[in-house]
Amino acid sequence: MRRSPRELDPNAQPQDGGGVGQWGFADRADDAAEARGGRGTGRGPRADRAERAPKEPTPLVVWILAGLGAVAAVVSIVAALRPETALNWVWSAGIGLLLGGGAWVIAALRGARKWPGIVAAALCVVGIAAPVITANVQRAELEKQAQTLVQDEDDEAAGDDFNESAVASDLPGLVAGALPVGTGADVGQLRVVVQKVDLQATAAVAQADPQAPAPEGRYVTATVEVGNRSDAAISPGTDLTYELIAGDGTRVDALTCGAQLQDSPVLAADLPAGQTGTYNVCFDVPAEMNDDAVLESSAVRVADALASDRSAGFWSAG
Repeated sequence: MRRSPRELDPNAQPQDGGGVGQWGFADRADDAAEARGGRGTGRGPRADRAERAPKEPTPLVVWILAGLGAVAAVVSIVAALRPETALNWVWSAGIGLLLGGGAWVIAALRGARKWPGIVAAALCVVGIAAPVITANVQRAELEKQAQTLVQDEDDEAAGDDFNESAVASDLPGLVAGALPVGTGADVGQLRVVVQKVDLQATAAVAQADPQAPAPEGRYVTATVEVGNRSDAAISPGTDLTYELIAGDGTRVDALTCGAQLQDSPVLAADLPAGQTGTYNVCFDVPAEMNDDAVLESSAVRVADALASDRSAGFWSAG
């Protein structure tokens, strides 16, 4: 059996350091416990745990900046719900991100709660991403519709014994005899008026759609008014075709334009019977047709894709 130090040496003195038992065993236990961040086992004084410092009240400027940032983000997110306005308000989310970041920084410097700035900044990130995603999805859908419509026209022409060569040979004469801009013409059961043609629309298209790809040659736009005199609603983007045709018969389909304009017929809702709608049509003119003289002698062709006689109207672009 192990004996205590006093039994071994009655004259022994307690070790320095004190503690329960006065022989050092409890002191060593205390030291080990304190080294681990705990409390000692002896009778020494207990160390109070450090308490967290209370947060400072959130300054009013933090709430204001975070609130403005959140509002800017919501504006961009709401605009993204409509493809034609998706990118028009993305700048507000960028400004909101700066405001939310500023609220975050101010709160951190003053030791206040940072969550208002964090929430506002997160909303702004969504407000930036949502319009970009919407625009890209819509652009992909437009390209898909262009391919489908071209294929449908080819299939319909083959099924109706449509003589494409004969139509192509007639195009120069039809272009030369095109109607002046502003004149109305019957296209099937529709009344169509090409109100304006802009042969130098590259800058305007870039402003309307900053994400639009660079044109092959230049962008040309046309403002087209369509009056639906039929007894059923029509889709101005699929029931009508829009082309820019040069004097030599070179054709540019509006569906090849990758830009998204406000009031684009492809993005527009169906036009009810008896109603009139005005649409902005875009053409991506190829490099070989990118000449002022060529474009001034060209014409805008609007055709009823559903009419059995392929009725169409031609309006002078120059």
